[in-house]
Amino acid sequence: FLLGFSGKRPQGYWHIVLLSTGSLIAWFWLSQQSRYVLALAPGLAVIAGWSACSDGRQVRTWSRVAMVVQVAFVLYLFGPWGPPVPGGPPPLLDQAAVALQAPDSVGVRGFLWERSSNYRAAQAVNTLQTSAKVALYDEVLGYYFDREYSWSNPGHHTLIPYERLHSGRELVQELRRQGFTHVLINLGNLPPHLRDEWEPMLVPGSVVYGTSNELEPWRLHLAEAVQEGLLVREEIDPGPSYRLYRIVGGRA
Repeated sequence: FLLGFSGKRPQGYWHIVLLSTGSLIAWFWLSQQSRYVLALAPGLAVIAGWSACSDGRQVRTWSRVAMVVQVAFVLYLFGPWGPPVPGGPPPLLDQAAVALQAPDSVGVRGFLWERSSNYRAAQAVNTLQTSAKVALYDEVLGYYFDREYSWSNPGHHTLIPYERLHSGRELVQELRRQGFTHVLINLGNLPPHLRDEWEPMLVPGSVVYGTSNELEPWRLHLAEAVQEGLLVREEIDPGPSYRLYRIVGGRA
């Protein structure tokens, strides 16, 4: 956008600016995940390239300012700034360096166990039989999972026809039909004291159900399935924010 401060603008400049601005506004409200703005890179690269080749004094000045701000921001993110907190953990980069130097990757596993929100859940899933297939709810970080899995929230895909499912039993039947054997639910958005009671809260007749009108029906269906014994909680602990259930009648 640096060309906006100079008198020279390539053809289509304002089209790119309007498209990029509108997309960034939508991105901010919908996602805020960097991978979803990569599509703007080609158009912005044209402007950046033109700015780099321009001999305008304002463009060069603002380019230097932008570079200084970018460097300062990167240093702020990754630099071990400030005095250490008494009794607190060492800076993140120091923890990572120590972990990478530990023998047999023990340090790396410990580092991930402490710093990655779903590493413990992934390790629990990885103890299941190799034929297991897991439906992930409110969880999209599957890098450490060594079992077949699927993002199962509505909106990720249309493989699960939620619009035709009207009960916990119908949801479980559909998951079973597609070969799912387990369900992993991330309850991190709930207060800790409510995570063990989430199923009773969301079924008809409960105290909280009357205030749950804004909850998506599939959440209620999952709770109903647990209440009806169609989803049985596994003994292995996936961590305080997760619940791992076995689908009764699954293929593993």
